[in-house]
This record gives sequence, structure tokens and C-alpha cells, in this order.
Amino acid sequence: MNHRTRDYFIIIGKTSLFMIAAIIAAALGFYLQLLKKQYVTDYHGSIFSGGVYRYHILFYLAGAAFYIGVFSFLYRKWMRRVMKQLAAYSIGFSILIWVICLFWGIVMFLIQFIVEFLNRSHMTDLIEPEVLTWISAAGWPMLTLLFLGCVIGKNRNMIEKNSNVI
Repeated sequence: MNHRTRDYFIIIGKTSLFMIAAIIAAALGFYLQLLKKQYVTDYHGSIFSGGVYRYHILFYLAGAAFYIGVFSFLYRKWMRRVMKQLAAYSIGFSILIWVICLFWGIVMFLIQFIVEFLNRSHMTDLIEPEVLTWISAAGWPMLTLLFLGCVIGKNRNMIEKNSNVI
């Protein structure tokens, strides 16, 4: 195996490990948010009935801070160097890395909802306000992917600007 091919696989592996660590941090942060949910009331519908719960705001904020803190720590200590190395490779390889991050972002989205459903006492329970659930379950993966996409694009632009110097 040639040296360049080995470098490709190392970057792909480091990116995948980073995203797996981000997924674990997101799942733990989301679980922390749901840890002290507060019972509000019961609801009775024509088909379903169940309990209504609310987030405990301190635990919600602690879960969000946990994910953001772990993500930023992992990025600063590990992924920043990989992204700078990635800028030296072709644009096609940068796109491939972003597609790999997209795959892991979809996995993060699915795992967030699995954690939510496993934490419910019954499948028909509601957690209010629902927008907070969507912020955690869908917002974290989207922000992660947007951040990594912007970093990849910024590094590519910096390399192109420096190579056009006469």
C-alpha cells in the first residue's frame, strides 16, 4: 500500500472515530437532559393516552453544555489537526470526508431518538415543550455537520488563496 493511500485511510479513520465520540457525547448529553423530567399530568385521547412530562431546565442546560463541551474539546485536541491535513488533499477527498460525516450525522440523529424512546416510561408519553426535543435530537447533528462543513470549506479556501500568490 502506498504512503498516500495509507494517509487517506488514517484521515477517514480519525474522522469516523471523532464522529463516533461525538455521537456518544450527544447520546449522554441527551440522556442527561431527560434524567430529571418532571411529571405534569395525564392526557386521554381518542386512541392514545399517557403522561405529560416537562424537561427540568437545569438538567436540559447541563446536557447541552456537556455535548457542546465534549464536542469542542474533541475538536480542539484531535480533529483540528486532521482538518488542516485534509486541506492538502484534493477537493474530492474533502467531499468524501464530509459525506462520511453526513453518514455519522444521520446515525447521531437516529440514536438521539432511540435514547428518547428508551427513556420514556410508556411509548405514548409526551415531553413538553417538544421544540426542546427537536433542538437536541435534530439540531445537534445539523449543527455538527454545518460546523465541520464550514471548517472543511474554510481550510480549502485558505489553501487556494495561498497557492495563487505570484
